[in-house]
Amino acid sequence: MQNPQTVRYRLTPALATFCLQLRGHMKPLVTILVAYGSWHIGARVIHRLSTLPCVRVIGQCREADDAVAHVVTGRPDLVVLDLLLARGDGLGVLRAIRREPSPPVVFMTSSTRYPQTRRECLREGADSFFTLPDEIDALVVAVEERALGARAAAGGECA
Repeated sequence: MQNPQTVRYRLTPALATFCLQLRGHMKPLVTILVAYGSWHIGARVIHRLSTLPCVRVIGQCREADDAVAHVVTGRPDLVVLDLLLARGDGLGVLRAIRREPSPPVVFMTSSTRYPQTRRECLREGADSFFTLPDEIDALVVAVEERALGARAAAGGECA
């Protein structure tokens, strides 16, 4: 008798093919682009968001031009956009995103704690503003709430 911890399940070829096809057709309800100048903070944000159900990070970039290109080609539902990028700034990207016909939700972030920075980002069209790393939990909760709302609208399933 085999140890229960080492029991392996075998799929018939037809069932395995069906599972792979089904997996290929499943898609998250919320797709996210993360644009960050700092790889350290960007990687932390991506790691936290990747654990959420019905959410998929579909791209990451460090430069303003790349962020705008990803929005145009990838059509994410939500963009987590840092104020300081490696080349360019987040406000310029935010303005370019807002000119798109169907712009995504934009959550701006910055390490700056100045109230005027928050106000300027919101005035330019950001949907929310988070000071990172201090408010990373609040950012994750806000993304999760978006995903749960989309999931409820779709009848409770990620598909």
